[in-house]
This record gives sequence, structure tokens and C-alpha cells, in this order.
Amino acid sequence: MNDVAKLAGVSIATVSNVINGTKKVSPDKERRVRDAISSLYYTPNTMAKFLRTNTNSIIGVIAEDIISYFAGNIIDGIADVCEQSGYVMNLCTLNLDRKISLINELTYKEMEESEEFRSKIQRNLSILFSSKPSGLIYVATYPRDVRHILPELNIPVVYAYAHSKKTDFVVNQDDFQGSKMAVEHLIENGHKKIALLCGSLDTVTYKRTLGAEAAMGEHNIMFNPNYRKMGSWLFEDGYNNCLELLSLPDPPTAIFSLSDVMAYGAIRACSERGVRIPEDISIHGFDGLYFSELATPSLTTTAPPFRDIGNTAAQTLINILEGILPSENEILLPCNHIIGDSVRNIGSK
Repeated sequence: MNDVAKLAGVSIATVSNVINGTKKVSPDKERRVRDAISSLYYTPNTMAKFLRTNTNSIIGVIAEDIISYFAGNIIDGIADVCEQSGYVMNLCTLNLDRKISLINELTYKEMEESEEFRSKIQRNLSILFSSKPSGLIYVATYPRDVRHILPELNIPVVYAYAHSKKTDFVVNQDDFQGSKMAVEHLIENGHKKIALLCGSLDTVTYKRTLGAEAAMGEHNIMFNPNYRKMGSWLFEDGYNNCLELLSLPDPPTAIFSLSDVMAYGAIRACSERGVRIPEDISIHGFDGLYFSELATPSLTTTAPPFRDIGNTAAQTLINILEGILPSENEILLPCNHIIGDSVRNIGSK
């Protein structure tokens, strides 16, 4: 700070006022200070400020993984709000994606009960708490119940892309709304024989299935149980289950896949069978993955608002730190609709 003050030709107190916004500084002095900061690549010492003022602007983030498409966008959203609000994000990762072979709640539960996982949680908390964060955001890679993972903490916690007990603060996507929107789109395009490619038996599948069935129920469409196929969210599940659907005496005219990855498998199955998309069958996905727009044809899909989940989780935590509690403990954000070329209007057929 001494070097910044010397280069800018101002006092150390003026530099401190510009950095911390504590007192008004003339535009000319502020410009000189900021130019000096830029020239010297000066970075304020956040921890030193904490020790002097006994206040902190650090938000801790524990991410189950940072390489997944979902987590990366959520973390970016958190970082955006932290930067805009003057908070520093301290990020730790558990690197779970490489340890999970099948994505379902049972697989995660088995891993969460392992000694390795519990030790990693404790190590990450120790690292984070050494920086004395004001609050914590836990980012899951799969929206499941994570209430048992963290111990009781003396700072506020917000869970992103996860479920927890009713008294916890949670920010998630609205799976019911997203699926209902997808099936309504198929119905609006004349489809009544709609098949479901489902994931494992868990909360995500349950909510997305409820949304799909609600849309069909509102349009008085009787769902054919032969059109429901269960899987584990894998490409192979979409491929094999689509082959079974195509082999039915009365195959569906549309498939709603509860994940984009399973939809990719279905597209492969149709291609190998010579079934044209969307001329012979329509396919709708869920996840809004980047590769969906690169598929042939481009996949119509439901896109969860991952960046908005991160934004909202960070803003919710900051509001709590400032004494503003959210009106609801669980915040569900609506999904978006990405229209590709994989759904055809068949009229009243």
C-alpha cells in the first residue's frame, strides 16, 4: 500500500479509502490511486483486513467436483455475485465425479459413508475455516439429499443443486416444471404416444416423471406403461431402451428422455435402425448440455438454470449475512427451453 500511495502521490489513508470505500475521495485522487494499483498489480490483503477490523468478506465453497458441466456453471455464478458484492470466494473440491461409476442416490450414499469421504470433508472444512469465512455454499454434482454430509457449523450454509432438511437454505432447479414444459411441447406438436426414458429410482426421476405425467393428465392423454423405460442416466441406457421402444408393435411417436446423455443413446439407436429424427420419431432431452446443439439433428432440450442457481445461492447467502432472510428456505428456479430440430409437428395424427 505504501508503494501505491507513493506512485499516486497521495496518503496511505487515501489509498485505503479508495480500496475500502470508507470515505469519499476526489475523482482525480481516485483515478490516480486506481492507476497506481493497476500499474503495480497491487492486491489488497483480505486476511489482514479481517484481523484489523474483525469482519470478513470471505465465502467458502465446497464443490463435490469442478469439472462437470453442471458444477462449473454453478461455481461461475457464485463467483460473479461474490465479485460484484465485494466478497472473496474460497473454493475447495472433493473430486467426486471420478469416483462415481453409476449416478444414483444409492451409489452416492455408499461413497458418502466411506471413511475416505468423511476425512476429505473434514480436511476441506479445516482448510476453509482457516480463512475464517462468513458463510458456506455446498455445491453438489447431483441433486440429492445431502443433509447428513456437513456437521453443524456456526456460520450460515446454503446448498446449491441439492436437497436438505426443511430448515436449511437450498437453491435448486424446478425439475417438475422443466419436465412438464417438455411434454407440453411434444403435445403441442401433436404427439400423444409419448415414451419416457427414466433415470435411476431417485428424487430427480420422481420429480421429472411427475411433471411429464401432469402434462399428459391435463391433456387427457392416457400414458402407456410399456412406454416407460428405466435406466441409470447412461448413454447405453438410452440406446438399449430406445431399441426396445422401436420394437414395440405400436411404437411411440415421441420420446422424452429425462437426460440429454440418454437422449444421445436414443439418437444412436434410431440412426442404426434407419429411423429418422424427427421425420419418423421425435426426441426431447433434459439437461441443456452444450453437445446437444451439436447433435444431428440438434436436440430440443430442457435447460436447468445452472448459472442462476449459483447466482441465487451466493446472493441468498450474502443476504443472510446482512440480516435479510429469504421468505422460503427452498428456492426453485424455472428451467429454460432450448428448441432444436429433433421434434416434428405431426398435427392431430
